[in-house]
Amino acid sequence: MLAVMNIYRKKVRETGWRSRGQRGLSLVEVMVALSVVLVTFLGFSQSILSSIKLTDTDRESGIAMEAAREAIERLQAAPFGEVFARFNDTALDDPVGSVSPGATFDVDGLERRDGTAVGTISFPVTSAAPGALREDLQDPRLGTPRDLNGDNVIDAADHAVDYALVPVRVEVRWDGQSGPGRMGFRTMLASF
Repeated sequence: MLAVMNIYRKKVRETGWRSRGQRGLSLVEVMVALSVVLVTFLGFSQSILSSIKLTDTDRESGIAMEAAREAIERLQAAPFGEVFARFNDTALDDPVGSVSPGATFDVDGLERRDGTAVGTISFPVTSAAPGALREDLQDPRLGTPRDLNGDNVIDAADHAVDYALVPVRVEVRWDGQSGPGRMGFRTMLASF
């Protein structure tokens, strides 16, 4: 055994080689190890940040979807003959003695930087006549033109008081953590 130790000591003196347990790490080895740890840490932190951002986006989308669903339920709960008058852009045709929510609504948890309403309710109307329900309006988001009063004729008349079918679009727009968000739903309300 003593002979083996002497050979080892002689080899160390000749070559300068030592066993791993007898020497420290070189600066290059330390830098490589730190680089590997740093790259691993940066990758891990990036995935955590992406996960947090995705969670915020999912939360905002969930809030928007729930708000749009609630708006559609409010439309369905209103007396059918008053739906258009209660939820359009003009207050001039609101039913007497009733509270009309109008065409916009706020959503708790979502906001827009420009201060406009987050939620909107749209009908087939023109900006020139927001109180006139139109059959002939070309709007693919509402599925129009469409016969709204059931007379088998699509005309340019105002059908705000004689509609049997009313197309509605509920849209929620917000400025979120990941940028602008938008969600919209289209439905048809009918008097059955």
